[in-house]
Amino acid sequence: MANTTVEAINKLMDKPGAIESFFQLAVHDYYTYTHSVHVYIYSSMLTREIIGDENEALLKELGVGFLLHDIGKKGISPEILNKKGKLDDDEWEEIKKHPATGYDLLTEISGGLTEEVTQIVLQHHEKIDGSGYPKGLKEIDIGRFGRIYCIVDVYDALTQSALTRKPCRK
Repeated sequence: MANTTVEAINKLMDKPGAIESFFQLAVHDYYTYTHSVHVYIYSSMLTREIIGDENEALLKELGVGFLLHDIGKKGISPEILNKKGKLDDDEWEEIKKHPATGYDLLTEISGGLTEEVTQIVLQHHEKIDGSGYPKGLKEIDIGRFGRIYCIVDVYDALTQSALTRKPCRK
């Protein structure tokens, strides 16, 4: 796993602008940055269990998507991201834009990330019942790696300390 992690990050560094965007996110919102690292590790491990490790190149590509899934949050004000308590309707609408914003950013700067990788970023808040965002996709309309991400995201949220977890729903 450690070798795959290093190789995925090296692959990310080959993409013009992608690594800078990731580290800008670390400065902009440290919680999102650490969450991204957690989700990257868990998603990569779960994906390897599901698809095996015969396709190492795909696992590395997916690692980039798992790591950058919240890159669209760098355009959201820290006041909203770090707000204590419930978000109002306008703030919640702003949060819900980050998957599409991240998708647009990655497709602009990626210079060749696969569709599966960019779909992780776009679909990471979609829910099987259609209640997710940004498109309200259901069931098989959500890519398999977007679904893997959703499982891991819930796991990470449940296992994080109540002191570090940031509210994102009203």
